[in-house]
Amino acid sequence: MALLLGDYLYFKAFSLLSRVNEEKISEVVSATAQRICGGEISQTRRSFDVTVNEEEYLEIIACKTASFMAACCQIGGILARSPLSIEKALIGYGLNFGMAFQILDDCLDFFSSPEKTGKTLGKDIQQGKLTFPLIYLRKTSQVEGNKIDLSKLFSQKEQALALLKEYRITQVCVKKIKSFLNVAEENLGILKPSFAKNSLELIVKYLGEKSVGILSADKPDIAKL
Repeated sequence: MALLLGDYLYFKAFSLLSRVNEEKISEVVSATAQRICGGEISQTRRSFDVTVNEEEYLEIIACKTASFMAACCQIGGILARSPLSIEKALIGYGLNFGMAFQILDDCLDFFSSPEKTGKTLGKDIQQGKLTFPLIYLRKTSQVEGNKIDLSKLFSQKEQALALLKEYRITQVCVKKIKSFLNVAEENLGILKPSFAKNSLELIVKYLGEKSVGILSADKPDIAKL
């Protein structure tokens, strides 16, 4: 039923798009849908694969979450009849905001609580998804002369969380999130002052503060970030 409902909503969306009379929007939505599905396929194929590196992980979330947000921002520019320079800037904003959003979401799976997120924690690791915190746990442990076997952590969520705290991985996560948010905000520089621009800036600020607030288990020194 869930799959059928998803198909229904997907084709309902295209039905609504046909009324907009803007061919470019349909092209953006179609291309984005393909990219999202490609990202999901890539992630599923790499389930329980401990060799996934940071570059491969970032490409997967760029295809999934980030491409969707980039498309949403681009479509706003198209509907506003914005010049291509602004359209590209909106794509850059959405893409980088989406990257930050997904990294934070992956961190929530370890560092938050069901009460705050409204969802069961630890599902990513149980499904064999190698997300940003685990990738940096492996990298950090190797630098310090230890080699953590990530394959054993897929069935040991509590041990994984203990190691993430031990190696202070939240600090790395906050830095990465803020780096993407900084680029997202830089893309807004081309826009003239407006309520819309202010709203986009506030969303960036909100996500940045949210990441610091949630990923506070290790009390990272924000001044140094």
